[in-house]
Amino acid sequence: MSTDWMSHLRRLFGRDKPIAASPESVAHCIETAAPNAFQALRDELDAFVERVEVYRDDGEIGILIQPDADADPFTYIVSARTLRVPNFAFPEINVAEDEARRFRAEVHVNGNRERKNVADWSEEALIRDVLTTYEEHVAWDAA
Repeated sequence: MSTDWMSHLRRLFGRDKPIAASPESVAHCIETAAPNAFQALRDELDAFVERVEVYRDDGEIGILIQPDADADPFTYIVSARTLRVPNFAFPEINVAEDEARRFRAEVHVNGNRERKNVADWSEEALIRDVLTTYEEHVAWDAA
């Protein structure tokens, strides 16, 4: 039995749950995990779809899947994002600059931001999420 999902489960609900992703985990996701996952998908999907591309831009990596010329393309992009923690509720509390930021590797599907931080996900988890999200996209288009 694979323990990959069990470690993910422990991280989500256990005591070792990270409060926020580190800048290093976001960089690893954008520079290594996501490109490797998307490349593996591209290599396999190339035999099944008319167009599949992996592309990079500054701080993001994406995969485009288009089964045929008549279908709308599906895009799944992982982008680095830094958020400032709001301090308007208690402005008198001074928070160190490094504690005032949160880091995320966010997913955008077809231009829409998903509520996912995939910074600590494995390549396998990213591949599964792309395929699951693509399956939902195809089901939605067919409806």
